[in-house]
Amino acid sequence: MKKSTLAIGVIAILGLGYVGIAWHTGNVIENELDNTLYNITKQVNNLQNGFKIKIAHSNDEKGIFSTKTHIKIIGRPAGIFDPITLYDDDIIIHHGPFPLAALKQGTFSPQMAWLEYQSTQQSNPDLWKLVGNQPFVNGHINLSYSDNLTINMTTQPIVLSDEDLIFQFLEGKLELGQINYKVSGNLSYETPSVSIVIDNLNYKRHDGDEIKLKNLKVNNKIDDQNYSFEAHNSIDDLFINLKDYTNKQTIELKNFVMGYKLANKTTGLEGDMEIAVDAVNYGKQQMGNGTLELNVQGLDKSFIDNSTQISWLLDSVDSSNITNTKINFKKVHWHNASGDFNFNALIDVDNLNQMTIYDQDIDKVNQFSMNLEAPFAVIARFMSQIEAPESEQITDNQLQKTNNNLQLMAQMALSTSPLVNFKKGNTSGIFSELDYSKSKDQVTINGNKISKQEFLNNLNF
Repeated sequence: MKKSTLAIGVIAILGLGYVGIAWHTGNVIENELDNTLYNITKQVNNLQNGFKIKIAHSNDEKGIFSTKTHIKIIGRPAGIFDPITLYDDDIIIHHGPFPLAALKQGTFSPQMAWLEYQSTQQSNPDLWKLVGNQPFVNGHINLSYSDNLTINMTTQPIVLSDEDLIFQFLEGKLELGQINYKVSGNLSYETPSVSIVIDNLNYKRHDGDEIKLKNLKVNNKIDDQNYSFEAHNSIDDLFINLKDYTNKQTIELKNFVMGYKLANKTTGLEGDMEIAVDAVNYGKQQMGNGTLELNVQGLDKSFIDNSTQISWLLDSVDSSNITNTKINFKKVHWHNASGDFNFNALIDVDNLNQMTIYDQDIDKVNQFSMNLEAPFAVIARFMSQIEAPESEQITDNQLQKTNNNLQLMAQMALSTSPLVNFKKGNTSGIFSELDYSKSKDQVTINGNKISKQEFLNNLNF
């Protein structure tokens, strides 16, 4: 047999094999389309609270390399907003194992299904017109043979105004930049994640209220098998001017980051939180920057807001198993032009919940340690800035007056407390170091050891 004939035969066999795989994949897609769309909807709606979507399909037509179906996607934003038709048109689902559409996107791993989509003028004429006679939404969805599903969606910048009757509820103008939206996870809904990036937003009402932001990033992850939820959120710039809520002063944040992880353990909720901001401006005052790092173990679920986003996690928590709770303020730091405020503390307590939080029972406390460094100059500047947000700067006289009043109040309230020192080196302020353990006979306060009974007497328990 000639080599050329053999080569042609091999190619023919491979070609027939590819066609067979593609046809089989099409059958799987057709049979599982309802479940797939159900899981897509479930993932999108459970991973964020901004809006709810509904997806329906009809008029399926299966071919060898692709399946045609009609998809309708309706989004319902939170609040009083009316539903928005995001998509209402035919789509083509390309069958694997190597859909041409995926290869064009640079994806060379085997894919069971791949579809690209974009909104049409027919699906929503109003949105089509508002974005300059082009698709408002475009993106793609891919499903791997290991049942990993990824949804990518990008929207065009758009301007909405109450001059249009359908947007009268805005009572002003909303300028919304490009939004990138990604949802991924497996079809069994065990480890989904969602990512939302908004490059800018500017909402201004006729009454003067205004919100502006740049580069908002939201990343949420669920681990359904291990009962955990993780969130990482950040924003480069946030400007808020809500007269009824902020005493007519603007608030600006620079490089704000918040992340937390919460998990259901057999001994209660366990989690970490980190918050940081590079700059906070209140009116014309530059307030400073700060960070917070917190860890909790064995926490009763009654202390957590039961929001829709994590209600599934809190419903799985059995608080009756909680016997011991640890709350660790690993770092609380604030810096302004006058210096630094620092605080850390660890509390280990038995049977802590909403009913017992105010119990004055020292026997429940297994350990309590803390370190507080609060210079009067730092607190005085913060208080002066809050009192004079419209001033360009705080004068030395203002700072000194506030500082003197603060020291007087602190002396009157805390002068007899052994827990407090008013000096650390050459710095005046409120300073306290404490190390208490139920298992030890002595308590360490500001470097000095006293008997536990003396300590308890001073606390008036």
